Amino acid sequence: MAKKLIYSNRAGIRNESCPFVYLLGWPDLNQFYIGVRFGKGCHPDDLWTRYFSSSYRVHEIAQEYGPPPVRDIIGIYSSEAEAREAEKTLLRENKVHRLSNFVNLTTGGPAPMTDEQRANHSKALKRAYESTELREKLSAAVKASWAGDDERRRQMSRRARKMGQQRARKYFTWKGQEWTAEQLVTGSHLTPHQFLNRMNQGYTIEDALTTPLRKRSRTRKNS
Repeated sequence: MAKKLIYSNRAGIRNESCPFVYLLGWPDLNQFYIGVRFGKGCHPDDLWTRYFSSSYRVHEIAQEYGPPPVRDIIGIYSSEAEAREAEKTLLRENKVHRLSNFVNLTTGGPAPMTDEQRANHSKALKRAYESTELREKLSAAVKASWAGDDERRRQMSRRARKMGQQRARKYFTWKGQEWTAEQLVTGSHLTPHQFLNRMNQGYTIEDALTTPLRKRSRTRKNS
């Protein structure tokens, strides 16, 4: 667990790491933050001298109101895993993320794997991927996913066509009669979709029906 809160100065131990859990606070604002610091060469002396927390909310408060008057070391630990577990336990047991006077947004992540656990995990994954049975299962899962995507695209296409048909059945008053887009474009150079787009652009019915379509320029590639 945590060591005593009496620790040596950085001088002479620059190559060592001292992961720690800390408390920052602005008592006048009644705003506090609990965090953890780990990494190569980290040390409690870094707090608000070389390390200023990873919380953007802490940075925002400090930018507006200045450095936190409260800068306490809660505990010093022998490893990253131990420090992160201590922070997580402290945050979750006190439900800090639910307290209005703490700016913590989460209750800490899972403790990292040890080197042995990471190595065993990698070996297990390698053995699994070398398995013919697993490769077949993965292939089937991918194909099923593609099939699902195709079906979703078909459903979207059907919905789009249905919406287009509904728009095409919309009635327009012209020359004292009610017309659908399909009826209006009969015998013209337009499709119902082109007519409706022109109406959405502010054309009158007569202009929409009589304005020639723009010719698309085709660029030829040099052989």
